[in-house]
Amino acid sequence: SHRRKKAICLLARMHEKIANQRKDYTHQISHQLVKRFDLIAFEDLNVQGMVKNHHLAKSIVDAGWRQLVQYTTHTAESA
Repeated sequence: SHRRKKAICLLARMHEKIANQRKDYTHQISHQLVKRFDLIAFEDLNVQGMVKNHHLAKSIVDAGWRQLVQYTTHTAESA
């Protein structure tokens, strides 16, 4: 139906907005890290094990750890 298609489009726009916000914030943080520190080391975290904590699972998954590491690595290489 028309309402279903409209709802799907609205939901897709919301997901895209959240993804864009996450990307923008990750770019800002990675740029600040590279600008501020000479040596940056990332700890290899067991994210799947951390997600088993039901109180923190949503926040841990929402953080986008891999994306931050990739953006910081790319920014550091170009700097």
